[in-house]
Amino acid sequence: MIQNCNFSEKMRKESKRKSLAFIATAVTLCCLLAAPSAFDQSKATVPSATSASKSVLLEVFGAQDASLSATPVVRTSPNGEQLLGAYDINLVKDGREWQPQPDEPAIVSMTDPSFIDGKLYDIYHEGADGVEYIATVAPENGKISFPAPSFSVYIVTETGDYARLKVTFHRTDGTTISLYVKKADIGQGDYNTIVYNPGFGTVPDGVACKGWTTNAAYTAATIPSAMTFAMVRDSITRRLNAGVSDGTELHFYTMLFKSFSVSYLDEEGGVVNNDIIAYRADEDIPSTAYEVNAAYTPNDNDNNFEGWKVNSHADGAHIDGHSDDDHNYTNGTGITINGDVVFKVYVTQGKWLIYHENGKGATYKAADFVHAGENTVEPTLEMVRNGYTFDGWFLGEPAEEGDDPTGAEFPFGGPLNENTHVYAKWSPRTSAPYTVIIWKQNIAGGDVYDYVEAISLTGTVGTNINTVSQQSSGNNAYASVNGVNKRYTGFRLDHFDQNVEIKTEGNSVLNVYYKRNEYTLRFRKNGNGTVYKTITALYGQQIGNNFPITTNGASAEWRWSPQGSSIYSQVLVYIDIMPAENTTFYRDQTSNPTKYMKFYVEPLPGQTGTRNYNGRSFVQYGNTITAKYNFFTRAEDFVDLLGYDQYGSDPAFGGNGRANVSAGGTLYLYYLRKRYPINFMDGAYYDGN
Repeated sequence: MIQNCNFSEKMRKESKRKSLAFIATAVTLCCLLAAPSAFDQSKATVPSATSASKSVLLEVFGAQDASLSATPVVRTSPNGEQLLGAYDINLVKDGREWQPQPDEPAIVSMTDPSFIDGKLYDIYHEGADGVEYIATVAPENGKISFPAPSFSVYIVTETGDYARLKVTFHRTDGTTISLYVKKADIGQGDYNTIVYNPGFGTVPDGVACKGWTTNAAYTAATIPSAMTFAMVRDSITRRLNAGVSDGTELHFYTMLFKSFSVSYLDEEGGVVNNDIIAYRADEDIPSTAYEVNAAYTPNDNDNNFEGWKVNSHADGAHIDGHSDDDHNYTNGTGITINGDVVFKVYVTQGKWLIYHENGKGATYKAADFVHAGENTVEPTLEMVRNGYTFDGWFLGEPAEEGDDPTGAEFPFGGPLNENTHVYAKWSPRTSAPYTVIIWKQNIAGGDVYDYVEAISLTGTVGTNINTVSQQSSGNNAYASVNGVNKRYTGFRLDHFDQNVEIKTEGNSVLNVYYKRNEYTLRFRKNGNGTVYKTITALYGQQIGNNFPITTNGASAEWRWSPQGSSIYSQVLVYIDIMPAENTTFYRDQTSNPTKYMKFYVEPLPGQTGTRNYNGRSFVQYGNTITAKYNFFTRAEDFVDLLGYDQYGSDPAFGGNGRANVSAGGTLYLYYLRKRYPINFMDGAYYDGN
């Protein structure tokens, strides 16, 4: 610290270039810092720069018969750390400004109740050449001291780039090397010299050094995180950039390991695979769990890979519980080892019996290896193929997959003298299930359809599906499925698949498609008068942006009276989605008072509601609707909203379907989001493939 005569980094770096006079000045400064009370002293008490309720005592030592004055000033922090104050200090001697000289150096002491003993602070001086770093100091009894090269503005901040990080390297031979580095060193030309590579030290025989780590309790599992020295230097840089206090320590340890191995030899003694098991060099050989696992393919098809046996009795001694050197360790076997183990491959002679399931979707049967001198055994695996009965295994490859094999049934129970292929034989069933799927045109129109339902039926294999037929025509067309009429409001039957054959696999699908009907709403003057607005859209599409109607001279205050409608019977002012009918509306003018409608819907998960009703929260949907009504009606005003179900209103509609509010009042209408199922269907039943 500066109180202990450790000058600033700037002063240390420039010390070799200073004159003897400067060196004498530095010695004098050190004496001043060691015992400032023994030299001439000037004092001034000024308000704290950071708290109007506190005062700061400033003292200057070394200026004989001088008068001290100081003023708090506003400055920004040079190092980006918290600012504790800035003071413009002036000394007057013999009627003129006084500045320190080589033979008359000076130091400044500040006593501030905001200073925390032991904490580090950086001192900066604002001079003719800009702001320069002076020193890093630590308070004692709330007091700091530092050398003053000249008098003007001095700035005090929490310590920044000049706080030192102590980095210690623990090497392989037990020695340690430490270095000190500051954030201010980053980017300097000598940074790589400051943070230099100390080397691992002498690595003992039989030991491998994997790199550096900051974890003294490293294990073999942490080898992937071992650092090169370039990574070490990057780690130090990141630590400095994150901020350190002076004296913060960072330790790096060499990662030293011993190891043993598990080797696998082929039939000629070549190494197929070699696994290395590492353990800390300062520990005894551990008992380690290990899984036998090395792939191997024999040299010819007359041999089968069975597993691994120990290469010698000494290898078995390193396997816990091993007693039989002829024991076969198959891949996947878990063992515990405590030293080097060498396995040799174990292969046997024989022939292969290869099974072909001979049909799409049939059960897979793996090939059997029949050892020399042994007999074939009929598989017990249940063979399944959708729509078929399994009739056994036969010789002779079929002309096409799924056809009958061309040879005789294979006789199990005898020896196998050559590699042999056998084929499953299947008998189709006479009746099978099929599926009728109904689709509705998507709200966007075009050739995109939404799933409605799937109907499972059964028919004779080989015949075409005949249970779907068209009923009626035009916008009234619908399908009958197995005698059940499928009518949907606002939709018409467009078409369905033709000539769909019922397959024995049960994966035949017939699709039925419905299109949305197009409807038109006309808003006009009574009789054959002016048409103010014509709206044409598919059933269910949103049309709310057409309201209020103000085109061709229409007024936003008009109401609209339906003519001959089967849906509406009262005047209305707003429709959100296209209804399932063509309707004409006449304008309707009234002197009834203005009232309002607001629509509120269930919020999405995570969305905050803005209004509560019946214990639920809701958010507003669309704009507020103006209506010159005497009363509101459920049929006309509790409109359908796309994707929502009606939930309730405030005030509620009465038994006569009406609700009323006073002039200027609002009817609040509430909706819940529709819930839609997600259907997961076997692809085989979607398109038959």
